[in-house]
Amino acid sequence: MVDWAILPKDLLNLISKSLDSSFDLLHFRSVCSSWRSSADPKPPLPTHHLPILPDNGTSLFPDSAVGFRLSQRSILLVKPHKPPISESDLFGWLVKVEEDLNAPRKVTTLLDPMSETRRSLPEHFPRSLDVSSFKIRELGREFKLHYFNTVGDIVNSLYLEKAVVRYLDSCSKFVLLTIHVSGKLAVFTSWDRAWTVINDMPSPYDDVIVFDGRFFGVDNNGRTVVVDFESLKLELVASPVYGGDKKFLIESCGEMLMVDMYLSMEEVDGDPGFGEEVFEHHAVFMNERTVKFKVFKFLEREKSWVEVKDLGGKMLFLGDDCNFTASASDLLPSCGGSCVFFNGNVFNEDNVDAMQDRDLGVFDFRSGKIELVHKLPEYAKLFWPPPPWITSHEIIREKHHQNVKCVIWSLRPWRFNRYGGVVVTRTSTLVYPLTLLFITQMTISTCSIALQRFLFTPPPQSLSQGRREKLMEVRCKAGAVPLMKQSHKFLSSLSSPALAGDPSATNRHIKKFVAASPKSVSLNVLSHLLSPHTSLPHLSFFALYLYSEITQASWFDWNPKLIADLVALLNKLERLQESETLLSTTLTNLKSNERDLALFLCSLAESNSKQGSAQGFNQACLRLREILQTSSSVYLKTQAYKSMVSGLCNMDQPNDAETVIEEMRLEKLKPGVFEYKSVLYGYGRLGLFDDMNRIVHRMETEGHRVDTVCSNMVLSSYGAHDALPQMGSWLQRLKDFNVPLSLRTYNTVLNSCPNITSLLKDLNSCPLSVSELLTFLNEDEVVLVRVLTQSSVLHEAMEWSSLEGKLDLHGMHLSSAYLIMMQWMDEIKVRFSGDKCVVPAEIIVVSGSGKHSSVRGESPVKALVKKMMVRTGSPMRIDRKNVGCFIAKGKTVKEWLCQ
Repeated sequence: MVDWAILPKDLLNLISKSLDSSFDLLHFRSVCSSWRSSADPKPPLPTHHLPILPDNGTSLFPDSAVGFRLSQRSILLVKPHKPPISESDLFGWLVKVEEDLNAPRKVTTLLDPMSETRRSLPEHFPRSLDVSSFKIRELGREFKLHYFNTVGDIVNSLYLEKAVVRYLDSCSKFVLLTIHVSGKLAVFTSWDRAWTVINDMPSPYDDVIVFDGRFFGVDNNGRTVVVDFESLKLELVASPVYGGDKKFLIESCGEMLMVDMYLSMEEVDGDPGFGEEVFEHHAVFMNERTVKFKVFKFLEREKSWVEVKDLGGKMLFLGDDCNFTASASDLLPSCGGSCVFFNGNVFNEDNVDAMQDRDLGVFDFRSGKIELVHKLPEYAKLFWPPPPWITSHEIIREKHHQNVKCVIWSLRPWRFNRYGGVVVTRTSTLVYPLTLLFITQMTISTCSIALQRFLFTPPPQSLSQGRREKLMEVRCKAGAVPLMKQSHKFLSSLSSPALAGDPSATNRHIKKFVAASPKSVSLNVLSHLLSPHTSLPHLSFFALYLYSEITQASWFDWNPKLIADLVALLNKLERLQESETLLSTTLTNLKSNERDLALFLCSLAESNSKQGSAQGFNQACLRLREILQTSSSVYLKTQAYKSMVSGLCNMDQPNDAETVIEEMRLEKLKPGVFEYKSVLYGYGRLGLFDDMNRIVHRMETEGHRVDTVCSNMVLSSYGAHDALPQMGSWLQRLKDFNVPLSLRTYNTVLNSCPNITSLLKDLNSCPLSVSELLTFLNEDEVVLVRVLTQSSVLHEAMEWSSLEGKLDLHGMHLSSAYLIMMQWMDEIKVRFSGDKCVVPAEIIVVSGSGKHSSVRGESPVKALVKKMMVRTGSPMRIDRKNVGCFIAKGKTVKEWLCQ
């Protein structure tokens, strides 16, 4: 048998230097006295104070912050040395410890292994823990930057991203890589004590890692680079991998993996009925929910990522600041592995509320399912609370192993320090607050060697309660600029209580958003806030700051229309000084160009009228009249009159608008359809139907055709005032003059029918055929429905071929989709009954998934279609590849309808 104690000291010293983990080195030195004497303990990491990151001259960080402190954290796997009595106890426990490298007395804190959450241990947790009775292995290491102020206190951090550190020839010389608030990579070198933000960012970076002694970064598109910290240049080492919404880098068994997290419900490949029972819960769809993962392996020679279909026995953990991996055989032998643990909004149809908050979830690669960890006891015991084999472990005061003495430290009476934490003194006295609960200490032979300590301090009660805020529900009002998914997410976060009452924090949040967002998203948010129909009028206050940040973006093009909208909004908010300053600057810039100045004033007049700012509108009109007096351009004069007519009608002054039209005639400018439609709708909105019809007659006598758009304006006016008989007469008139009806006609008419609106409040009892529906309607509503069903709107929404028969409900309001669905079922039943009928291979109904609904992600039309399908016994089901569609084989649908 080999006597390991007589191995050469040089070899032992070489082995010990290859051990990066202080825990591995501790176990190495505890083998015997020979091994201990041949391996020097790791020196404590030095205190690191870092300057604040550059922020382009604006305050991205707390006003009182003067620099960063660096703390190190270790994610540990703790297991008993002896096999537990029960097989059910054969598992490890995950815990994260943080040693503040800069705190005056090196406070060590216990945290949740996956997040920033601090923990309080159970009442019966032992006051001391003998590490010789447990196997402790470091699974991962993370570094955290904290702001500190002039007196050395930690200042809360809002925007710090993940940081990775590489130590060079000594612990005092290091390089740190992190993600700047702009989404770019930022490097800090200890010898220069300077930050460098690398200006290379096709897309914001998602994650960074030290792998194989090199810094790697991956952006939102999967584009992967190596960072040379000496030249500060980036080398592309893998092409983009498109698909998911967030990328994570992780080292596993000597390989680098990339985990792609999908946050969009549309990407689900699971059961076709996924999530359908929770459509009434708005917050579910406002919070992005994790729905699946893909994993890729890095192939450096090929400069690519290759998808991994099965993780084998690996378990991946995606934490807030550190990603790590473990073997299922080490951590949980009863588990087969091949899973990913993550923090996020987890879908669970048994508990809708659980989806509204950030929780710990697990994705099983084999089944493709995501579950809440706390609902799976086998997985839940890996985290919190501590396992019974720790809390029930007997405390042994002294143990002897060959020449090695392990001392289990006892605790002196409780005493609080000024930081509310745990103090380690040179006499090895451990002082802790009442809720301190976990401590690991070990000495080898004497107290002169480096002690490995784990001391944990819970946060103050006000913080430990862990306030969990729900994102504010964002609804898009009719007429508002539709919001993109990223825009929804940003506006929801801007509504967060965490930013309430803190303008500087909100401004920093806006700055980060603009820096990290593409042009289309930033302008989408700004346009929505500037809209008079914005769903979040209380956030319009920040539109000016958002605009100022957008003007600093490299892609920004000066747009007078945006400025006009912004000036009008400031007028509405009575921020007149800011409005006047912005307007004066713009007029100065445009005064040398008559055309641009005139068009800007036209936009300004219309924007002020839509915002209801009479003062701003009148001032814009005065400037427009100056243009009318001095300009010789017929085009500019016509545009000026159009803007004044439209603005007056928006301000509910159609009579004055008619006066402006007469003024146009005196100037020998012929009024067009636009001016007449504006005045027509202006009278109609006010319920002045005689004047509205007078304008219609005038249009006809002057040779302007009353088209579908004009007809819908008339119908909308009648509907707004519940004038259903007049609406029916107008529809009949359109039919007689062969004016085609449109989808908007359907929406306008059916939204005005009170009985239809009432029936749709209960989808479980509403009629399922047109003939049955008519029995529930009054006489006026029956006339309207019959005229609509005789139009060509249904056929325009249908496609029919041997490949597919499709009905597209996009753009239809709930009442329109309801009637069209009943018409469609009658229509295809007739087609299937024909002798020469072409039976499509597939039948598809496109309902949409709620991207353009008043609440993004919640589709009332889809809920209606599903309910109708269920009640009629239809074989159609939600398409797995597109959750906004219902699909079935054509033959199956034919059998269902013709049975």
